[in-house]
Formats: sequence, structure tokens, C-alpha cells
Amino acid sequence: MSEKNESFVEWFRKDDWYHVIVGFTLAYLWGVILEFTGAWYMMFVAGAIGGIFSKVGWKSFLVGFLGVLLSWLTIFWLQMLNGSFLSLMDVLTNVIGSMLGITIPAISFFIVALLLGGILGGVGALNGGYLTSIILQLSKKDEQ
Repeated sequence: MSEKNESFVEWFRKDDWYHVIVGFTLAYLWGVILEFTGAWYMMFVAGAIGGIFSKVGWKSFLVGFLGVLLSWLTIFWLQMLNGSFLSLMDVLTNVIGSMLGITIPAISFFIVALLLGGILGGVGALNGGYLTSIILQLSKKDEQ
């Protein structure tokens, strides 16, 4: 293995807050990109990309949860500026409320959507973090 490649592997194996910040940034950016493409159900992947850098259970969940939650909050904020957000929330709460036979406030639908996105990102980050840990442990055994 070359000297440059070894230094990257050693840097990647570290577990510090710098890696958490990189993971959060990547989860946020991928969350926004995937949301703009209309693939909101792929937030799992955005979280997994962020979790690759954090590698520890609770840190990786937090990275994915907050990264995707803030990306959805950004998208909602941009829709509010556009003026389409309130009408969308009104339609969705009326449709779901009529199916359930109750009246649902728009803010509760907004909070549930944010939490759903955060949980998708957090679970994806857990998977990405643990998969990275497994791969790094296997590669370490191969080096010995």
C-alpha cells in the first residue's frame, strides 16, 4: 500500500468530532439533493453517507437524524418562501383528516414529517456507521 493511501486509511479510522461534522454536512447536502430530485424516500441513503464518517452508534444516528431533519426543514422553508407550503399542508391535512374522520392541525403534520425524515436519516446513518466499522475491522485483520 502506498504512503498516501495508508495516511488516508488512518485518517478515516479516526473517531473524532471532525468526522462527525463532515458526516453531518454530507447527510445534510445529500438530503437536500435527494429532496430536490423528488426522492424523499431515499433519505436513508443520505443518512448512510453521513454515518460512514461518524462510525459510532449514537453519533452516527445523531448525524443522520439532524442532517436529514435540517435538510427537510430547509426544503419546507424554501416552499414557504415560494408560497406553496401552506396550501400543500392544508390539502394533506384535509385528505388525511377525512380518511381518519378527524381534524388534523397542519403544524402536527409538519412535525410528524420532520420526525419521519429524521428517523429515516438516523437509521440509515446507523447502518452506514456500523457497516463502515465492520469493513474497517475486517481490513485491520487482513493487515495483520
